Amino acid sequence: MELGTLTLRKFFVLDKPSASPAAETEAQFGGYAETIITDPADFDALEVQGVRDMAGEQGITDGTCCEVDNENPEFFSVFAHLVEGGVECIGDFTLLVDAQSYAGVIASQYGWNVVDYTGGTVTERLP
Repeated sequence: MELGTLTLRKFFVLDKPSASPAAETEAQFGGYAETIITDPADFDALEVQGVRDMAGEQGITDGTCCEVDNENPEFFSVFAHLVEGGVECIGDFTLLVDAQSYAGVIASQYGWNVVDYTGGTVTERLP
């Protein structure tokens, strides 16, 4: 399997509600779709991916360099897929269930599908 490398901006939002009962103590990150999705017409779907922070291994000290890794993830990210190609990260979560739930909420808001690469499934948008 070939893995891609992504450079991500992180916005730490700890007060967002989460689907997991333990999220208040376990969640290290949160969602920030409202910061990234300024024009919904630029996007057409969401992706859920497992990722690892490779900054230390890459010698990066002033940012984050994440690699998609659905086999051995350190955390899970939700990406908004750009119509013209590429993705923008809209949320980072400690727990997969939180990433999946967040993706479901955002997908319902915009009428998009979710492709979950952690299990290889496509979730149709919710009514």
